[in-house]
Amino acid sequence: MDFFDWRGGASATLRKFSYVDSDIPDGEDLSTLVRLVTGGRLHPDSPSDRVEGAEMSDTERSRAVVRDYVASLQAGDSDALRASFTPDASWWLRGDLPVSGTWTGPGEILDTFLAAMVDRLDTSKPLTQELRGIVADGDTVVAEWTSRATTRDGQSYENDYAVVFVVRDGKIAAVREYFDTGYAQRVLFGDPTGDQS
Repeated sequence: MDFFDWRGGASATLRKFSYVDSDIPDGEDLSTLVRLVTGGRLHPDSPSDRVEGAEMSDTERSRAVVRDYVASLQAGDSDALRASFTPDASWWLRGDLPVSGTWTGPGEILDTFLAAMVDRLDTSKPLTQELRGIVADGDTVVAEWTSRATTRDGQSYENDYAVVFVVRDGKIAAVREYFDTGYAQRVLFGDPTGDQS
Protein backbone atom coordinates (compact mmCIF):
# COMPACT_ATOMS: atom_id res chain seq x y z
CA MET A 1 0.00 0.00 0.00
CA ASP A 2 1.39 3.41 -0.94
CA PHE A 3 0.47 6.59 0.89
CA PHE A 4 1.80 10.08 1.42
CA ASP A 5 3.36 11.01 4.75
CA TRP A 6 2.16 14.61 4.86
CA ARG A 7 3.68 17.20 7.17
CA GLY A 8 1.59 20.13 5.96
CA GLY A 9 2.19 22.60 3.16
CA ALA A 10 3.93 21.19 0.12
CA SER A 11 6.05 18.67 2.04
CA ALA A 12 5.11 15.04 1.44
CA THR A 13 7.06 11.83 1.40
CA LEU A 14 5.91 8.74 -0.45
CA ARG A 15 5.89 5.73 1.87
CA LYS A 16 5.24 2.17 0.80
CA PHE A 17 3.82 -0.60 2.92
CA SER A 18 3.82 -4.08 1.42
CA TYR A 19 1.87 -6.80 3.17
CA VAL A 20 2.98 -9.48 0.72
CA ASP A 21 6.62 -10.61 0.70
CA SER A 22 7.63 -7.69 2.93
CA ASP A 23 10.82 -7.59 4.97
CA ILE A 24 9.01 -5.37 7.48
CA PRO A 25 6.80 -7.21 9.97
CA ASP A 26 3.08 -6.55 9.48
CA GLY A 27 2.80 -5.16 13.00
CA GLU A 28 5.40 -2.47 12.27
CA ASP A 29 3.60 -1.48 9.04
CA LEU A 30 0.29 -1.26 10.85
CA SER A 31 1.63 0.61 13.87
CA THR A 32 3.34 3.18 11.62
CA LEU A 33 0.15 3.63 9.59
CA VAL A 34 -1.95 4.08 12.75
CA ARG A 35 0.59 6.58 14.15
CA LEU A 36 0.49 8.65 10.96
CA VAL A 37 -3.31 8.65 10.76
CA THR A 38 -3.86 9.53 14.42
CA GLY A 39 -1.11 12.15 14.27
CA GLY A 40 -2.79 13.88 11.34
CA ARG A 41 0.26 13.35 9.13
CA LEU A 42 -1.33 10.95 6.63
CA HIS A 43 -2.87 12.67 3.63
CA PRO A 44 -5.19 10.00 2.16
CA ASP A 45 -6.41 12.05 -0.82
CA SER A 46 -3.01 12.34 -2.49
CA PRO A 47 -2.56 9.87 -5.33
CA SER A 48 0.19 7.37 -4.72
CA ASP A 49 1.89 7.93 -8.07
CA ARG A 50 2.37 11.67 -7.64
CA VAL A 51 5.26 13.30 -5.81
CA GLU A 52 6.06 16.96 -5.43
CA GLY A 53 7.17 18.45 -8.75
CA ALA A 54 6.24 15.34 -10.73
CA GLU A 55 3.66 15.24 -13.49
CA MET A 56 0.40 13.40 -12.90
CA SER A 57 0.14 10.05 -14.64
CA ASP A 58 -2.33 9.59 -17.50
CA THR A 59 -4.46 7.51 -15.16
CA GLU A 60 -4.57 10.24 -12.50
CA ARG A 61 -5.31 12.93 -15.09
CA SER A 62 -8.18 10.85 -16.47
CA ARG A 63 -9.50 10.14 -12.97
CA ALA A 64 -9.39 13.87 -12.14
CA VAL A 65 -11.35 14.76 -15.31
CA VAL A 66 -14.13 12.33 -14.39
CA ARG A 67 -14.09 13.32 -10.72
CA ASP A 68 -14.50 16.98 -11.80
CA TYR A 69 -17.31 16.00 -14.19
CA VAL A 70 -19.20 14.18 -11.41
CA ALA A 71 -18.70 17.14 -9.06
CA SER A 72 -20.10 19.47 -11.73
CA LEU A 73 -23.05 17.11 -12.25
CA GLN A 74 -23.71 17.04 -8.51
CA ALA A 75 -23.52 20.85 -8.37
CA GLY A 76 -25.72 21.33 -11.44
CA ASP A 77 -23.00 23.45 -13.09
CA SER A 78 -24.01 23.30 -16.76
CA ASP A 79 -21.10 25.47 -17.96
CA ALA A 80 -18.56 23.17 -16.31
CA LEU A 81 -20.39 20.11 -17.66
CA ARG A 82 -20.30 21.52 -21.19
CA ALA A 83 -16.59 22.33 -20.85
CA SER A 84 -15.90 18.72 -19.76
CA PHE A 85 -16.46 17.32 -23.27
CA THR A 86 -14.45 17.35 -26.47
CA PRO A 87 -16.35 18.94 -29.40
CA ASP A 88 -16.90 15.48 -30.95
CA ALA A 89 -17.65 13.61 -27.71
CA SER A 90 -20.18 10.79 -27.85
CA TRP A 91 -22.57 9.44 -25.22
CA TRP A 92 -24.05 5.99 -25.76
CA LEU A 93 -27.00 4.45 -23.93
CA ARG A 94 -28.20 0.98 -24.87
CA GLY A 95 -31.81 -0.09 -24.82
CA ASP A 96 -35.25 1.00 -25.95
CA LEU A 97 -35.75 4.08 -23.81
CA PRO A 98 -36.85 7.23 -25.64
CA VAL A 99 -33.34 8.55 -24.85
CA SER A 100 -31.41 5.43 -25.92
CA GLY A 101 -28.90 5.80 -28.71
CA THR A 102 -25.73 7.74 -29.39
CA TRP A 103 -25.53 11.47 -28.78
CA THR A 104 -22.66 13.44 -30.31
CA GLY A 105 -21.15 16.72 -29.12
CA PRO A 106 -21.76 18.62 -25.88
CA GLY A 107 -24.92 20.22 -27.32
CA GLU A 108 -26.68 16.93 -28.06
CA ILE A 109 -25.38 15.27 -24.89
CA LEU A 110 -26.52 18.04 -22.54
CA ASP A 111 -29.32 19.86 -24.38
CA THR A 112 -31.05 16.81 -25.86
CA PHE A 113 -30.12 13.61 -24.00
CA LEU A 114 -29.56 14.90 -20.46
CA ALA A 115 -32.35 17.48 -20.79
CA ALA A 116 -34.81 14.72 -21.80
CA MET A 117 -33.85 12.71 -18.70
CA VAL A 118 -34.14 15.72 -16.37
CA ASP A 119 -37.47 16.65 -17.98
CA ARG A 120 -38.94 13.47 -16.46
CA LEU A 121 -38.09 14.71 -12.95
CA ASP A 122 -39.57 17.17 -10.47
CA THR A 123 -36.73 19.71 -10.44
CA SER A 124 -38.14 21.42 -7.36
CA LYS A 125 -37.07 18.30 -5.41
CA PRO A 126 -33.48 17.17 -4.78
CA LEU A 127 -31.63 15.34 -7.55
CA THR A 128 -28.50 13.66 -6.23
CA GLN A 129 -25.71 11.43 -7.45
CA GLU A 130 -23.95 9.51 -4.71
CA LEU A 131 -20.55 8.57 -6.08
CA ARG A 132 -19.68 5.00 -5.06
CA GLY A 133 -16.28 4.78 -6.69
CA ILE A 134 -13.99 5.59 -9.59
CA VAL A 135 -11.60 3.13 -11.19
CA ALA A 136 -9.15 4.36 -13.83
CA ASP A 137 -6.60 2.83 -16.15
CA GLY A 138 -4.88 5.17 -18.60
CA ASP A 139 -7.54 7.04 -20.57
CA THR A 140 -10.43 4.79 -19.46
CA VAL A 141 -12.35 5.56 -16.27
CA VAL A 142 -15.36 3.77 -14.77
CA ALA A 143 -17.52 5.67 -12.30
CA GLU A 144 -20.28 4.10 -10.25
CA TRP A 145 -22.99 6.19 -8.66
CA THR A 146 -26.55 6.04 -7.39
CA SER A 147 -28.95 8.69 -8.66
CA ARG A 148 -31.93 9.67 -6.53
CA ALA A 149 -34.75 11.97 -7.57
CA THR A 150 -38.50 12.39 -7.63
CA THR A 151 -40.42 12.00 -10.88
CA ARG A 152 -42.90 14.61 -12.13
CA ASP A 153 -45.74 12.39 -10.89
CA GLY A 154 -44.22 12.11 -7.39
CA GLN A 155 -42.59 8.67 -7.57
CA SER A 156 -39.23 8.07 -5.96
CA TYR A 157 -36.47 7.27 -8.48
CA GLU A 158 -33.32 5.50 -7.31
CA ASN A 159 -31.07 3.77 -9.82
CA ASP A 160 -27.48 2.57 -9.84
CA TYR A 161 -25.24 3.59 -12.74
CA ALA A 162 -21.94 2.34 -14.12
CA VAL A 163 -20.51 4.83 -16.59
CA VAL A 164 -17.43 4.20 -18.71
CA PHE A 165 -15.56 7.35 -19.77
CA VAL A 166 -12.76 7.70 -22.31
CA VAL A 167 -10.64 10.81 -21.72
CA ARG A 168 -8.62 12.52 -24.45
CA ASP A 169 -6.48 15.65 -23.98
CA GLY A 170 -8.02 16.39 -20.59
CA LYS A 171 -11.64 16.16 -21.76
CA ILE A 172 -14.29 13.46 -22.00
CA ALA A 173 -14.28 12.01 -25.53
CA ALA A 174 -16.67 9.07 -25.17
CA VAL A 175 -19.14 7.70 -22.63
CA ARG A 176 -20.98 4.38 -22.36
CA GLU A 177 -23.69 4.42 -19.69
CA TYR A 178 -25.22 1.36 -18.03
CA PHE A 179 -28.18 1.27 -15.64
CA ASP A 180 -31.45 -0.60 -15.12
CA THR A 181 -33.32 0.65 -18.19
CA GLY A 182 -36.39 -1.49 -17.42
CA TYR A 183 -36.76 0.28 -14.08
CA ALA A 184 -36.17 3.66 -15.76
CA GLN A 185 -38.83 2.81 -18.36
CA ARG A 186 -41.39 2.01 -15.66
CA VAL A 187 -40.62 4.91 -13.32
CA LEU A 188 -39.42 7.72 -15.60
CA PHE A 189 -41.27 7.04 -18.82
CA GLY A 190 -44.57 5.81 -17.43
CA ASP A 191 -44.75 2.16 -18.47
CA PRO A 192 -45.67 0.35 -15.24
CA THR A 193 -44.99 -3.08 -16.76
CA GLY A 194 -41.67 -2.21 -18.37
CA ASP A 195 -43.01 -3.72 -21.60
CA GLN A 196 -40.84 -2.52 -24.46
CA SER A 197 -43.14 -3.75 -27.25
